[in-house]
Amino acid sequence: MELVHARPSRSFGDVWTEIAGPDQNVVFIVSTNYVRYLLADFVSTPVWVLDVADPARTKLMFGFSYVRGSNGLSAVYLSYPGAGDTPIKCTAIGEQSVLDVPLIRKTP
Repeated sequence: MELVHARPSRSFGDVWTEIAGPDQNVVFIVSTNYVRYLLADFVSTPVWVLDVADPARTKLMFGFSYVRGSNGLSAVYLSYPGAGDTPIKCTAIGEQSVLDVPLIRKTP
């Protein structure tokens, strides 16, 4: 899996925000319209942030910042480097939305 360093940019520009809600999942589109993304109201950390534009080549983001809100919930603050003219579909998934999958065995 490819890794993308997603540290928040210090460049001037708009910030896109969204709240995770009860499903602890945020789907967002990275575009040139926004410089940074604030994905809020995750119950706990870690949060996994993925570029899912190409399902066969999912990219995992790292290096973003966690921000603690006054409500006790966490937010993820990030930028996506090199976002070009083509919008990129991404998702952030809170720990509560990740389920263990039992061992899957191939039957003959």
